[in-house]
Amino acid sequence: MTNKKTPTPVTPSGEASMTFEAVLICDQVRREDNAKLLFIGVYTDIVNVSRLPFPINLTLVAQVRVMEAGSFRFNVNVTDPLGNNVVEGLAGEGRYEGEEGRTAWFPIALPPFVMSAEGEYVARIDFDGGLGRSERFVVRKLIPPVQPITSAPN
Repeated sequence: MTNKKTPTPVTPSGEASMTFEAVLICDQVRREDNAKLLFIGVYTDIVNVSRLPFPINLTLVAQVRVMEAGSFRFNVNVTDPLGNNVVEGLAGEGRYEGEEGRTAWFPIALPPFVMSAEGEYVARIDFDGGLGRSERFVVRKLIPPVQPITSAPN
Protein backbone atom coordinates (compact mmCIF):
# COMPACT_ATOMS: atom_id res chain seq x y z
CA MET A 1 0.00 0.00 0.00
CA THR A 2 1.46 3.38 -1.01
CA ASN A 3 0.88 6.47 1.04
CA LYS A 4 0.43 9.20 -1.60
CA LYS A 5 -0.52 12.67 -0.51
CA THR A 6 -3.48 14.17 -2.33
CA PRO A 7 -2.33 17.43 -3.92
CA THR A 8 -3.88 20.62 -2.62
CA PRO A 9 -6.04 22.22 -5.31
CA VAL A 10 -4.78 25.41 -6.90
CA THR A 11 -6.75 28.56 -6.19
CA PRO A 12 -9.42 29.22 -8.85
CA SER A 13 -7.38 32.09 -10.26
CA GLY A 14 -4.31 29.85 -10.59
CA GLU A 15 -2.35 32.05 -8.15
CA ALA A 16 0.13 30.49 -5.76
CA SER A 17 -0.61 30.70 -2.06
CA MET A 18 2.44 31.21 0.17
CA THR A 19 3.73 32.59 3.46
CA PHE A 20 6.98 34.46 4.02
CA GLU A 21 9.67 32.80 6.10
CA ALA A 22 12.67 35.09 5.47
CA VAL A 23 14.35 37.52 3.12
CA LEU A 24 18.09 37.38 2.38
CA ILE A 25 20.16 40.21 0.94
CA CYS A 26 23.14 39.19 -1.17
CA ASP A 27 25.27 40.31 -4.08
CA GLN A 28 24.20 37.59 -6.49
CA VAL A 29 22.45 34.22 -6.82
CA ARG A 30 23.59 31.59 -9.27
CA ARG A 31 21.58 28.52 -10.26
CA GLU A 32 23.57 25.39 -11.09
CA ASP A 33 22.50 22.73 -13.62
CA ASN A 34 21.12 20.56 -10.80
CA ALA A 35 18.90 23.50 -9.63
CA LYS A 36 21.11 24.15 -6.59
CA LEU A 37 21.25 27.84 -5.67
CA LEU A 38 24.51 29.55 -4.73
CA PHE A 39 24.09 32.68 -2.60
CA ILE A 40 27.12 34.90 -3.16
CA GLY A 41 28.03 37.72 -0.79
CA VAL A 42 25.27 37.28 1.80
CA TYR A 43 24.87 40.33 4.06
CA THR A 44 23.69 40.53 7.63
CA ASP A 45 21.41 43.47 8.32
CA ILE A 46 24.48 45.73 7.91
CA VAL A 47 25.96 46.62 4.54
CA ASN A 48 29.42 48.14 4.95
CA VAL A 49 30.67 50.32 2.12
CA SER A 50 34.05 51.93 1.49
CA ARG A 51 32.67 55.29 0.36
CA LEU A 52 29.46 57.20 -0.21
CA PRO A 53 27.84 57.55 -2.63
CA PHE A 54 28.27 53.85 -3.43
CA PRO A 55 26.82 52.16 -6.55
CA ILE A 56 25.65 48.61 -5.81
CA ASN A 57 23.89 45.61 -7.34
CA LEU A 58 21.90 43.59 -4.81
CA THR A 59 19.66 40.55 -4.98
CA LEU A 60 16.79 39.95 -2.59
CA VAL A 61 15.91 36.32 -1.97
CA ALA A 62 12.43 35.61 -0.61
CA GLN A 63 12.18 32.34 1.29
CA VAL A 64 8.53 31.27 1.29
CA ARG A 65 6.46 28.25 2.26
CA VAL A 66 4.26 27.43 -0.75
CA MET A 67 0.82 26.23 0.30
CA GLU A 68 -0.62 26.00 -3.23
CA ALA A 69 1.38 25.81 -6.46
CA GLY A 70 0.72 28.22 -9.28
CA SER A 71 1.78 31.58 -10.66
CA PHE A 72 2.49 34.72 -8.67
CA ARG A 73 3.33 38.35 -9.30
CA PHE A 74 5.59 40.54 -7.20
CA ASN A 75 6.52 44.18 -6.80
CA VAL A 76 9.66 45.55 -5.08
CA ASN A 77 10.52 49.02 -3.78
CA VAL A 78 13.61 50.15 -1.87
CA THR A 79 13.80 53.44 0.05
CA ASP A 80 16.86 55.17 1.50
CA PRO A 81 17.15 56.75 4.97
CA LEU A 82 15.80 60.05 3.60
CA GLY A 83 12.64 58.37 2.26
CA ASN A 84 13.72 58.55 -1.39
CA ASN A 85 12.84 55.60 -3.63
CA VAL A 86 16.10 54.16 -4.96
CA VAL A 87 14.31 51.19 -6.56
CA GLU A 88 10.69 51.80 -7.46
CA GLY A 89 8.04 49.63 -9.08
CA LEU A 90 10.25 46.66 -9.94
CA ALA A 91 7.65 44.10 -10.97
CA GLY A 92 7.74 40.56 -12.25
CA GLU A 93 6.05 37.23 -12.15
CA GLY A 94 6.99 33.65 -11.52
CA ARG A 95 5.57 30.20 -11.15
CA TYR A 96 6.03 27.44 -8.60
CA GLU A 97 5.39 23.92 -9.89
CA GLY A 98 6.91 21.92 -7.01
CA GLU A 99 5.33 20.13 -4.10
CA GLU A 100 2.98 22.14 -1.96
CA GLY A 101 3.97 22.77 1.65
CA ARG A 102 7.65 23.04 0.74
CA THR A 103 10.10 25.88 1.14
CA ALA A 104 10.98 27.75 -2.05
CA TRP A 105 13.57 30.46 -2.72
CA PHE A 106 12.75 33.26 -5.16
CA PRO A 107 15.76 35.45 -6.10
CA ILE A 108 14.87 38.97 -7.25
CA ALA A 109 17.80 40.84 -8.83
CA LEU A 110 17.49 44.57 -8.22
CA PRO A 111 18.60 47.04 -10.87
CA PRO A 112 21.84 48.86 -9.98
CA PHE A 113 21.25 51.79 -7.64
CA VAL A 114 23.30 54.24 -5.60
CA MET A 115 23.49 54.21 -1.83
CA SER A 116 23.96 57.88 -1.10
CA ALA A 117 23.62 58.04 2.69
CA GLU A 118 24.35 56.05 5.81
CA GLY A 119 21.37 54.77 7.73
CA GLU A 120 18.42 52.41 7.39
CA TYR A 121 17.22 51.30 3.97
CA VAL A 122 13.93 49.45 3.56
CA ALA A 123 13.28 46.83 0.87
CA ARG A 124 9.58 46.01 0.44
CA ILE A 125 8.47 42.88 -1.45
CA ASP A 126 4.76 42.45 -2.20
CA PHE A 127 3.28 39.28 -3.67
CA ASP A 128 -0.23 38.80 -5.08
CA GLY A 129 -2.98 38.48 -2.53
CA GLY A 130 -1.60 41.04 -0.09
CA LEU A 131 1.38 38.97 1.06
CA GLY A 132 4.20 41.40 1.74
CA ARG A 133 7.31 41.88 3.79
CA SER A 134 9.65 44.76 4.56
CA GLU A 135 13.29 43.97 5.20
CA ARG A 136 15.45 46.64 6.82
CA PHE A 137 19.21 46.93 6.50
CA VAL A 138 21.69 49.54 7.65
CA VAL A 139 24.35 51.05 5.40
CA ARG A 140 27.55 52.12 7.13
CA LYS A 141 30.66 53.72 5.74
CA LEU A 142 33.70 51.84 6.97
CA ILE A 143 36.43 53.91 8.51
CA PRO A 144 39.77 52.46 7.46
CA PRO A 145 41.83 51.27 10.43
CA VAL A 146 44.72 53.47 11.47
CA GLN A 147 48.02 51.89 10.54
CA PRO A 148 50.92 52.58 12.90
CA ILE A 149 53.90 54.23 11.28
CA THR A 150 57.24 52.71 12.12
CA SER A 151 60.49 54.35 11.44
CA ALA A 152 64.10 53.41 11.90
CA PRO A 153 66.13 55.35 14.43
CA ASN A 154 68.37 58.02 12.94
